[in-house]
Amino acid sequence: MTDETVRIIRIAKGLTQQEFAKELNVSLATIAAVESRQRTVSDNLRTRIIKKYGGDSEVTQAIINAKKFDQLPK
Repeated sequence: MTDETVRIIRIAKGLTQQEFAKELNVSLATIAAVESRQRTVSDNLRTRIIKKYGGDSEVTQAIINAKKFDQLPK
């Protein structure tokens, strides 16, 4: 899971960084640092996200769409 994936999941759920952090029981600083690439996604954060959103079809589709967008010529 990358910093961009974390951001995509948060946006797909319509959450602010603060709301996302609260749902995952982590600090706002953690989410902000990951999304700004100042910190990598820890195993702990990855596990929390998967437990919370792993089976969410809306999140899965957002990730698929983002990957397709990245493959488009720029």
